[in-house]
Amino acid sequence: MKISNGKKLFTLYKKDLAASKFETLLILGFIIVGNLFLLYKTKTAWPLDMAIALSMLALGFVPLFTFFKAFNFIREEWKENTVYFMMSLPTTGNIIFLSKFLALLTQFFILGAVALTFSISFILMQSGIQQAWIAMRGIGDMQQAIWEISKVGIIMFLSFAMVIITAFFSAVVGKLFRKFSGLITFIVFIATNYVSTKSIAEIMELITEGMSNPYIQKEMMVGGTVVFSQILPNSIFMSIIILIIITSILLFLATTTIYDKKVEL
Repeated sequence: MKISNGKKLFTLYKKDLAASKFETLLILGFIIVGNLFLLYKTKTAWPLDMAIALSMLALGFVPLFTFFKAFNFIREEWKENTVYFMMSLPTTGNIIFLSKFLALLTQFFILGAVALTFSISFILMQSGIQQAWIAMRGIGDMQQAIWEISKVGIIMFLSFAMVIITAFFSAVVGKLFRKFSGLITFIVFIATNYVSTKSIAEIMELITEGMSNPYIQKEMMVGGTVVFSQILPNSIFMSIIILIIITSILLFLATTTIYDKKVEL
Protein backbone atom coordinates (compact mmCIF):
# COMPACT_ATOMS: atom_id res chain seq x y z
CA MET A 1 0.00 0.00 0.00
CA LYS A 2 1.44 3.34 -1.08
CA ILE A 3 1.88 5.90 1.70
CA SER A 4 0.62 9.37 0.81
CA ASN A 5 2.96 12.35 0.89
CA GLY A 6 0.78 13.92 3.56
CA LYS A 7 1.30 10.96 5.88
CA LYS A 8 5.03 10.94 5.18
CA LEU A 9 5.19 14.65 5.97
CA PHE A 10 3.27 14.22 9.22
CA THR A 11 5.47 11.30 10.30
CA LEU A 12 8.69 13.21 9.66
CA TYR A 13 7.20 16.31 11.26
CA LYS A 14 6.49 14.37 14.47
CA LYS A 15 10.04 12.96 14.36
CA ASP A 16 11.59 16.42 14.09
CA LEU A 17 9.35 17.77 16.86
CA ALA A 18 10.25 14.86 19.12
CA ALA A 19 13.95 15.46 18.47
CA SER A 20 13.54 19.06 19.64
CA LYS A 21 11.24 18.29 22.58
CA PHE A 22 13.89 18.43 25.31
CA GLU A 23 15.48 21.70 24.23
CA THR A 24 12.04 23.26 23.67
CA LEU A 25 10.94 22.37 27.19
CA LEU A 26 14.28 23.54 28.58
CA ILE A 27 14.10 26.97 26.92
CA LEU A 28 10.41 27.23 27.76
CA GLY A 29 11.28 26.59 31.40
CA PHE A 30 13.96 29.29 31.37
CA ILE A 31 11.54 31.79 29.84
CA ILE A 32 8.77 31.05 32.34
CA VAL A 33 11.00 30.87 35.43
CA GLY A 34 13.00 33.92 34.34
CA ASN A 35 9.90 36.05 33.78
CA LEU A 36 8.29 34.90 37.02
CA PHE A 37 11.50 35.92 38.78
CA LEU A 38 11.30 39.34 37.11
CA LEU A 39 7.67 39.62 38.19
CA TYR A 40 8.65 38.89 41.77
CA LYS A 41 11.50 41.42 41.69
CA THR A 42 9.22 44.16 40.33
CA LYS A 43 7.00 43.64 43.36
CA THR A 44 9.96 44.08 45.72
CA ALA A 45 12.81 46.26 44.52
CA TRP A 46 13.51 46.29 40.79
CA PRO A 47 12.14 49.06 38.56
CA LEU A 48 9.52 47.94 36.03
CA ASP A 49 11.55 49.28 33.10
CA MET A 50 14.37 46.86 33.89
CA ALA A 51 11.95 43.94 33.97
CA ILE A 52 10.50 45.00 30.61
CA ALA A 53 13.98 45.26 29.07
CA LEU A 54 15.03 41.82 30.32
CA SER A 55 11.72 40.27 29.28
CA MET A 56 12.08 41.74 25.79
CA LEU A 57 15.61 40.33 25.71
CA ALA A 58 14.19 36.86 26.31
CA LEU A 59 11.65 37.49 23.55
CA GLY A 60 14.42 38.50 21.14
CA PHE A 61 16.32 35.32 21.97
CA VAL A 62 13.54 33.17 20.44
CA PRO A 63 14.04 34.12 16.75
CA LEU A 64 17.80 34.12 17.28
CA PHE A 65 17.64 30.57 18.64
CA THR A 66 15.40 29.48 15.74
CA PHE A 67 17.86 30.96 13.26
CA PHE A 68 20.84 28.99 14.61
CA LYS A 69 18.66 25.90 15.02
CA ALA A 70 18.03 25.93 11.26
CA PHE A 71 21.75 25.41 10.65
CA ASN A 72 21.98 22.83 13.42
CA PHE A 73 19.07 20.82 11.97
CA ILE A 74 21.14 20.06 8.88
CA ARG A 75 24.43 19.57 10.71
CA GLU A 76 22.87 17.01 13.06
CA GLU A 77 21.76 14.87 10.10
CA TRP A 78 25.39 14.45 9.05
CA LYS A 79 26.86 14.34 12.55
CA GLU A 80 24.55 11.54 13.73
CA ASN A 81 24.63 9.81 10.32
CA THR A 82 20.83 9.91 10.11
CA VAL A 83 21.28 11.48 6.66
CA TYR A 84 21.95 7.96 5.32
CA PHE A 85 18.59 6.83 6.66
CA MET A 86 16.77 9.94 5.41
CA MET A 87 18.17 9.53 1.90
CA SER A 88 17.12 5.87 1.83
CA LEU A 89 13.48 6.69 2.57
CA PRO A 90 10.95 6.52 -0.29
CA THR A 91 10.38 10.26 -0.12
CA THR A 92 11.82 13.44 -1.54
CA GLY A 93 13.81 16.34 -0.17
CA ASN A 94 10.68 18.48 -0.44
CA ILE A 95 8.94 16.39 2.23
CA ILE A 96 12.05 16.13 4.42
CA PHE A 97 12.81 19.85 4.47
CA LEU A 98 9.17 20.88 4.70
CA SER A 99 8.84 18.79 7.85
CA LYS A 100 11.94 20.43 9.32
CA PHE A 101 10.65 23.87 8.35
CA LEU A 102 7.26 23.25 9.96
CA ALA A 103 8.88 21.81 13.10
CA LEU A 104 11.05 24.92 13.41
CA LEU A 105 8.07 27.23 12.99
CA THR A 106 6.09 25.24 15.58
CA GLN A 107 8.94 25.57 18.07
CA PHE A 108 9.24 29.28 17.21
CA PHE A 109 5.53 29.93 17.76
CA ILE A 110 5.40 28.05 21.07
CA LEU A 111 8.42 29.81 22.57
CA GLY A 112 7.51 33.15 21.00
CA ALA A 113 3.91 33.08 22.24
CA VAL A 114 4.96 32.45 25.85
CA ALA A 115 7.75 35.05 25.79
CA LEU A 116 5.49 37.62 24.10
CA THR A 117 2.74 37.04 26.67
CA PHE A 118 5.10 37.85 29.53
CA SER A 119 6.54 40.90 27.75
CA ILE A 120 3.07 42.31 27.06
CA SER A 121 2.07 41.65 30.66
CA PHE A 122 5.00 43.72 31.93
CA ILE A 123 4.20 46.51 29.48
CA LEU A 124 0.57 46.59 30.63
CA MET A 125 1.78 47.07 34.20
CA GLN A 126 3.19 50.51 33.34
CA SER A 127 1.38 53.44 34.88
CA GLY A 128 1.06 55.36 31.62
CA ILE A 129 -0.45 52.45 29.70
CA GLN A 130 -3.99 53.56 30.61
CA GLN A 131 -3.54 56.87 28.82
CA ALA A 132 -2.04 55.10 25.82
CA TRP A 133 -4.98 52.70 25.72
CA ILE A 134 -7.45 55.59 25.80
CA ALA A 135 -5.58 57.22 22.92
CA MET A 136 -5.69 53.98 20.93
CA ARG A 137 -9.43 53.66 21.52
CA GLY A 138 -9.77 57.19 20.22
CA ILE A 139 -8.43 56.26 16.79
CA GLY A 140 -11.20 56.95 14.31
CA ASP A 141 -10.42 54.09 11.92
CA MET A 142 -9.26 51.33 14.27
CA GLN A 143 -9.59 48.61 11.63
CA GLN A 144 -7.28 50.51 9.30
CA ALA A 145 -4.72 50.96 12.08
CA ILE A 146 -4.81 47.25 12.96
CA TRP A 147 -4.44 46.31 9.30
CA GLU A 148 -1.40 48.57 8.86
CA ILE A 149 0.25 47.05 11.92
CA SER A 150 -0.60 43.58 10.60
CA LYS A 151 1.13 44.38 7.31
CA VAL A 152 4.38 45.00 9.15
CA GLY A 153 3.98 41.76 11.12
CA ILE A 154 3.25 39.71 7.99
CA ILE A 155 6.26 41.11 6.13
CA MET A 156 8.52 40.49 9.13
CA PHE A 157 7.30 36.90 9.54
CA LEU A 158 7.68 36.00 5.86
CA SER A 159 11.13 37.63 5.78
CA PHE A 160 12.13 35.58 8.81
CA ALA A 161 10.83 32.41 7.13
CA MET A 162 12.92 33.26 4.05
CA VAL A 163 16.00 33.63 6.27
CA ILE A 164 15.34 30.17 7.73
CA ILE A 165 15.10 28.66 4.24
CA THR A 166 18.29 30.50 3.27
CA ALA A 167 19.98 28.89 6.28
CA PHE A 168 18.82 25.45 5.05
CA PHE A 169 20.17 26.20 1.58
CA SER A 170 23.57 27.43 2.74
CA ALA A 171 23.97 24.51 5.17
CA VAL A 172 23.27 21.95 2.45
CA VAL A 173 25.65 23.70 0.03
CA GLY A 174 28.31 23.72 2.76
CA LYS A 175 27.97 19.97 3.14
CA LEU A 176 28.98 19.55 -0.50
CA PHE A 177 32.53 20.23 0.63
CA ARG A 178 34.57 18.06 2.94
CA LYS A 179 36.88 20.88 4.03
CA PHE A 180 35.91 24.31 5.36
CA SER A 181 32.26 23.33 5.37
CA GLY A 182 31.38 25.81 8.12
CA LEU A 183 33.16 28.71 6.41
CA ILE A 184 31.54 27.92 3.07
CA THR A 185 28.13 27.73 4.75
CA PHE A 186 28.66 31.19 6.27
CA ILE A 187 29.83 32.71 2.96
CA VAL A 188 26.95 31.15 1.01
CA PHE A 189 24.42 32.39 3.57
CA ILE A 190 25.71 35.97 3.44
CA ALA A 191 25.92 35.95 -0.37
CA THR A 192 22.50 34.35 -0.86
CA ASN A 193 20.84 36.68 1.63
CA TYR A 194 22.42 39.69 -0.09
CA VAL A 195 21.42 38.58 -3.60
CA SER A 196 17.84 37.72 -2.61
CA THR A 197 17.17 40.94 -0.68
CA LYS A 198 18.92 43.02 -3.36
CA SER A 199 16.83 41.38 -6.09
CA ILE A 200 13.60 42.04 -4.21
CA ALA A 201 14.62 45.67 -3.66
CA GLU A 202 15.51 46.14 -7.35
CA ILE A 203 12.19 44.67 -8.52
CA MET A 204 10.28 46.85 -6.04
CA GLU A 205 12.07 49.90 -7.44
CA LEU A 206 10.82 48.97 -10.91
CA ILE A 207 7.30 48.51 -9.59
CA THR A 208 7.31 51.85 -7.78
CA GLU A 209 9.19 53.67 -10.55
CA GLY A 210 8.15 57.30 -10.74
CA MET A 211 6.91 57.31 -7.15
CA SER A 212 9.01 59.55 -4.93
CA ASN A 213 7.33 58.03 -1.88
CA PRO A 214 5.42 54.72 -2.12
CA TYR A 215 3.57 55.54 1.12
CA ILE A 216 0.26 57.39 1.19
CA GLN A 217 -0.34 60.22 3.64
CA LYS A 218 -3.66 59.70 5.39
CA GLU A 219 -5.51 61.69 8.02
CA MET A 220 -6.58 59.80 11.14
CA MET A 221 -8.55 60.96 14.15
CA VAL A 222 -6.85 60.16 17.45
CA GLY A 223 -8.69 61.36 20.53
CA GLY A 224 -10.39 64.12 18.55
CA THR A 225 -7.10 65.33 17.07
CA VAL A 226 -6.21 65.02 13.40
CA VAL A 227 -2.86 63.28 12.84
CA PHE A 228 -1.16 62.26 9.61
CA SER A 229 0.10 58.73 9.18
CA GLN A 230 1.91 56.94 6.36
CA ILE A 231 -0.07 54.07 4.84
CA LEU A 232 1.56 51.35 2.76
CA PRO A 233 -0.73 50.80 -0.28
CA ASN A 234 -2.16 47.30 -0.52
CA SER A 235 -0.76 46.93 -4.05
CA ILE A 236 2.78 47.59 -2.81
CA PHE A 237 2.22 45.35 0.19
CA MET A 238 1.03 42.46 -2.00
CA SER A 239 3.99 42.94 -4.36
CA ILE A 240 6.42 42.64 -1.45
CA ILE A 241 4.65 39.55 -0.13
CA ILE A 242 4.60 37.84 -3.54
CA LEU A 243 8.30 38.55 -4.13
CA ILE A 244 9.29 37.19 -0.72
CA ILE A 245 7.20 34.04 -1.24
CA ILE A 246 8.58 33.43 -4.75
CA THR A 247 12.16 33.92 -3.54
CA SER A 248 11.55 31.56 -0.60
CA ILE A 249 10.08 28.89 -2.89
CA LEU A 250 13.02 29.12 -5.29
CA LEU A 251 15.51 28.79 -2.43
CA PHE A 252 13.55 25.88 -0.98
CA LEU A 253 13.48 24.05 -4.33
CA ALA A 254 17.21 24.68 -4.80
CA THR A 255 17.84 23.21 -1.34
CA THR A 256 15.80 20.08 -1.94
CA THR A 257 17.27 19.59 -5.42
CA ILE A 258 20.81 19.54 -4.01
CA TYR A 259 19.69 17.21 -1.22
CA ASP A 260 17.99 14.83 -3.66
CA LYS A 261 21.17 14.59 -5.71
CA LYS A 262 22.65 12.75 -2.74
CA VAL A 263 25.49 15.13 -1.98
CA GLU A 264 28.82 13.55 -1.12
CA LEU A 265 29.13 12.83 2.56
